[in-house]
Amino acid sequence: MSANKKIYVIVIIVFFIVLGGTFAKRYLFAPEISLKELKIETLSGEPFNLGNAKNRVVVLNFWATWCQPCVQEMPMFDNMHESLKGQDVEFVLVSDESAGRISSFVQRKGFTSPIYRLSEKMKTYGVYTIPVTYIFDKKGVLVGKKLGIFQSADEMQQMIQPYL
Repeated sequence: MSANKKIYVIVIIVFFIVLGGTFAKRYLFAPEISLKELKIETLSGEPFNLGNAKNRVVVLNFWATWCQPCVQEMPMFDNMHESLKGQDVEFVLVSDESAGRISSFVQRKGFTSPIYRLSEKMKTYGVYTIPVTYIFDKKGVLVGKKLGIFQSADEMQQMIQPYL
């Protein structure tokens, strides 16, 4: 093989390694998120301040109406929200779709978990793959994250329980 062909092959290999690393970073790992940086609003357009969740465990879930795995796990969030009522936990399910689309979807499906809207696109926060769930302890420190759906309510409970 000539020197030029070897260089060409090396360049192609490096290109695919870099491309693969970028893909993996974006789509296979949940990025670090800070509660303070999130801009969230109610479906009626009022700002929602996660600072009000002090001394509460925050379960933050990024989802979308078109995402079948997201929709599949929504009943688990509803059940967990109901079973942990009265405990120091705040469920915050966010989508970056329009408030009208989210509201219509939630009403049609009958979900009861607290649903909010991101004021910015998910990718602003480095979120490219959904569903993704973050658990923050009572001090607002990120203590767990789950990329993809929860397989059971028990799995979700085990992730939340140590911080209550």
